[in-house]
Amino acid sequence: KGGADPVCQAQWTSLEEQVEDSGGFSDTLVVVDTSVSMKEWKDNKFSFTPMDIAIGMGILISSGVESSVFRNRVISFSNLPMFVEFKSDDIHDRYLALRNSNWAGKMDLEATLDLILERAKGESVDPNDLPQKLLIISDMDFNKAGGSATNFRAVDARYKAAGYKRPIIVFWNI
Repeated sequence: KGGADPVCQAQWTSLEEQVEDSGGFSDTLVVVDTSVSMKEWKDNKFSFTPMDIAIGMGILISSGVESSVFRNRVISFSNLPMFVEFKSDDIHDRYLALRNSNWAGKMDLEATLDLILERAKGESVDPNDLPQKLLIISDMDFNKAGGSATNFRAVDARYKAAGYKRPIIVFWNI
């Protein structure tokens, strides 16, 4: 039938307003893991999955981002990361947009940080408006960490050269 139940939509809208009013996620970007490992619980006793939780959290947090350049956008968990932009206010449409987003293998953290930097530069984001935190919501089932002090120094140098500071990275295990 499509679209969210009107009661569910009203409850969700109220929740988004509370998040926005609190300002708790105003400077936070979100990466949501939609990989295969997120599609089921180990013991299968729930009717929802870790992916459902991660998607809901990603949508909710992204709605509270202050910067219009990053608001209502979530980054895909991928070696080819991209912004998934929510163009509808309908929670069901946003859920499907993220659930059906491109997932390409393992997450590439350096590519994710580069994606953020390129968007900030391309949109001429004021350095004070660049989100300060990058929240990665995942079951932490990584194929490989892929980062090193050398990688982070290189990323930090790219951010500094552009007049920005790299966001703090926070992992949220689902």
